[in-house]
Amino acid sequence: MLCYAKEVVLDEKASKALESGGDSEASKLLIEQEILPWKKGTLETVALTEPGDFVAVKYDHILTC
Repeated sequence: MLCYAKEVVLDEKASKALESGGDSEASKLLIEQEILPWKKGTLETVALTEPGDFVAVKYDHILTC
């Protein structure tokens, strides 16, 4: 079983920046520092699979103030 996990806790300001659609500098920074590394790690883990393997991806968006 392969597992890649990355958890990020966003405060209310950061969460609202992302909800703005990625237009603000704050949201661009969050995307660069949090979402893109998660994507890279997930894809690297998936690349380790072979034909016939199963892949499950879980993404939660939880706001913590």
